[in-house]
Amino acid sequence: MNYTLLLIGRDDLPLNEVFLLDRVQKKKTLEPEDVRRLRALKLIEGRVPNLYVSAKARSGVGHEEAFADSGDEGGYRDLVVDYLAIHNGAGRKDLDELLFGRLPGGLDARQKASKVKNLLQSMRREGIIDRTGPKSAPIWRLKSSN
Repeated sequence: MNYTLLLIGRDDLPLNEVFLLDRVQKKKTLEPEDVRRLRALKLIEGRVPNLYVSAKARSGVGHEEAFADSGDEGGYRDLVVDYLAIHNGAGRKDLDELLFGRLPGGLDARQKASKVKNLLQSMRREGIIDRTGPKSAPIWRLKSSN
């Protein structure tokens, strides 16, 4: 089914926002004021030109699995925590393999690597995970209190 028709079925979105979200989904450009408005409403995420529909906008549409490449950061954090709990730690290569396929398709490999790095550092600063071993080959583990 056409993504626009799915969005039109949502009565909480005005028609002009539905069409703008359709443009985002199709990787078409938006006017800067449209980007600001959709971002203020938390309907899109990412940076121009690699915008994607946010989890908030996808909720209630149904068939969310069709838009899995636009996952939210909380989902990535959960994946990392679950993976580390099961495997009792992981190297960066393992975490890259876990997350790269789930990151937005509009990102290139360098951007995906940066996003994973930022996610891991954020989780480390928040006390969720720890990095052990040499900087050249760190092992990420859940903090013992988790």
